[in-house]
Amino acid sequence: MDTIVKAVTHSDSKRRALIVRRDHGRFGFEEQQLVMVYDEEFYPDWNEMIWAPVPKKPSFAICDTPEAAERDARGRVAWLRQQHADEDHT
Repeated sequence: MDTIVKAVTHSDSKRRALIVRRDHGRFGFEEQQLVMVYDEEFYPDWNEMIWAPVPKKPSFAICDTPEAAERDARGRVAWLRQQHADEDHT
C-alpha cells in the first residue's frame, strides 16, 4: 500500500495531488478530486464526498525522492503548475 508523504490541495479544496512512497520504496504522485457518492446502500448520506483518482490521468511516475515526484506532478498537473507559479510571484 502506498504511503502518503505530502498532500497539496488546490485552492478550491476539490482537487489534490498526493506525493506517495510506493511499496517498492520509490516515489510518485496521484491526482485526486472530490466526487459525490451515490450508493445509498453503503453511503446513506447523499451528501457524502470522497477523494477519488482523476479518471484517465494515472501517474506511473517512479522517482528516487519525494521532491522529484513533486516536481514531476507540477510538470504534469496544470492546476498544480499554475498554483506553484502563483506562489513564486507573491
